[in-house]
Amino acid sequence: MITTPDDGLVRSHDEVEQLLRYALPGARVTLAPVAVPGSTRAAASTRRYDIVLPRVGREPITTASVYSLPCDAARLAQGARAEADRALSAA
Repeated sequence: MITTPDDGLVRSHDEVEQLLRYALPGARVTLAPVAVPGSTRAAASTRRYDIVLPRVGREPITTASVYSLPCDAARLAQGARAEADRALSAA
């Protein structure tokens, strides 16, 4: 279940993962830490997400991006969907 406050921001990596799984049905979504120069706080709020898109009879396609918390839920979901669509159309 995806829960976001009325301001439309996601504030945890668990929420981001749920949001991306909802926005990209059938895709495998994984999150990984990113080394961010500067503060420990900046590194803790930033993650890379990988989206693996299965294709029948062909190799899956992988695309990736990064985000930093808090982030706009609608923008993140739209951006991930657009990345997935571009990856599929380029294959």
